[in-house]
Amino acid sequence: MDRKFSHILAVHRRGLQELHKVTPRLFPLMTLCAIISALIPYVTVSFSAQILTELTLYRRADVLWKWVIVSVLSMGIMAMLSAFLKRRFETLYNDVWGRKEILFCRKAFSLDYADVDKQETIDLRNQILQNENWAGWGFGKIPDFYEQAVKSV
Repeated sequence: MDRKFSHILAVHRRGLQELHKVTPRLFPLMTLCAIISALIPYVTVSFSAQILTELTLYRRADVLWKWVIVSVLSMGIMAMLSAFLKRRFETLYNDVWGRKEILFCRKAFSLDYADVDKQETIDLRNQILQNENWAGWGFGKIPDFYEQAVKSV
């Protein structure tokens, strides 16, 4: 079981590295987007706690307004930043399927013509295409797995 899991991790790591070669901005942007979207609820709770503390304990109107203004501005900035990053991420993510073909083209160009024309090579490529079409597995799932892992952390 442990050996199988380590093999799965190694395959996904290699897939990440290969996709990073053709789309170098995708994974850093995905990481930043996941971090920002994970921080937004904590910032909201933090400012809400400060506002509620001011309302219940001190009742200073001038300080309360400052907390409200800072809260609204910071949440607005974070929402705009999150929307911008998500939009940019979706643009890059939608291009992953086209960019992954670059990997196969580079590999085909590095092979001898005799190897490209072998039935075994053609069968392997067809098997890869079938696996990708079946439930969307293949290179297209790697960004999804990466995003879930970053959000979990």
